[in-house]
Amino acid sequence: MFKKIVFILLLLIGLLLVVAWTRPDTYTVERSGHAPAPPAQVFAMVGDFRNWPRWSPWEQLDPDMQRVFSVPQGNVGASYDWIGDDQAGKGRMRILDAEPDRRLSVSLDFIEPMASSNRMDFAFLPEAGGTQVTWRMEGQHSFPTKVMSVFTSFDRLIGRDFEQGLQNLAREAHAPLNAETRAVE
Repeated sequence: MFKKIVFILLLLIGLLLVVAWTRPDTYTVERSGHAPAPPAQVFAMVGDFRNWPRWSPWEQLDPDMQRVFSVPQGNVGASYDWIGDDQAGKGRMRILDAEPDRRLSVSLDFIEPMASSNRMDFAFLPEAGGTQVTWRMEGQHSFPTKVMSVFTSFDRLIGRDFEQGLQNLAREAHAPLNAETRAVE
């Protein structure tokens, strides 16, 4: 009886690994929302990393997170490094490309607790009463994340964060910009 249970467990683990192996190598998460402000104002909220603590859902993971911003902000090459607790981890964002008031591309690199590199793209389209903001992230699945994706979708997990972030961005869109910062010299 014990051998049968062990055999069945090994068979299930093997099946799980085969299914995970066939999962896609990449993932994409995308959400859109409306911000009641002009594209220039919303672009400034996203393009200057010093504003992220006001709207990004990830900023609330560790209130004691250490943040370092390069200067100047809002331009290609601007960066934001953070070190936080086990939930926030350690990582870096850097602006890769920008077309003011229209689009922004950001590299998002996690160093700890699990290394990964992602690309985030933001699009800002004028619409009645404000701006349509589209937030998209693309990344590579490692084998452990492929196994995880058998049980839950990255779109569902990360998509919730994007939805919260877009709601926060809409709420903060008219507030004064540029939180206090510590710059890299």
